[in-house]
Amino acid sequence: MTLLGDAIHPMPPTAGAGAGTAVVDAVHLAGDLAALPPAAALRRYQRRILGYAPRAVAAAVPALTWQRRLGYPVVRALAGAVALPLAGVVVRAQASRLSTRDAKTTVLSE
Repeated sequence: MTLLGDAIHPMPPTAGAGAGTAVVDAVHLAGDLAALPPAAALRRYQRRILGYAPRAVAAAVPALTWQRRLGYPVVRALAGAVALPLAGVVVRAQASRLSTRDAKTTVLSE
């Protein structure tokens, strides 16, 4: 038995870091299971995650500082007035770009 993502990496609940490492973990584990007998694949996978998981956890921690700061009224007001609307603009632009790309792909593949 082995674990992946948030179950093995002590990720803070920020920025989807646990989900991101779960995907990376799953890719590595699947490749190892396809190439090796199960016991050897699990050992290789567990050694491999030690190479990148600590860095991923460390990279996710600074977002906790922002979560803590959002508890302050001025920072919360600024986030509500600027950061959240800006995030909405970015998400809508990305969705539009992806939908345009998907439409072009559909037309080209038909």
